[in-house]
Amino acid sequence: MEIDDQERVTFTPEELDTVRAALVTIEHYATNIWDQVEISAVSGSTVDEIVSMRRQLDAIRRT
Repeated sequence: MEIDDQERVTFTPEELDTVRAALVTIEHYATNIWDQVEISAVSGSTVDEIVSMRRQLDAIRRT
């Protein structure tokens, strides 16, 4: 992994495979939390964090 002066990250193909696998794991975790927790039992900030995390994962996937 290299980080340039503009803080852009470049991964080797092997590192990229690891990052993708980690993102799938994180997405699976976030989806399971979302599906298993009743909204009424979750604070508004927790819901916002979960929604934000899923949006970030979607944005990363599109790049």
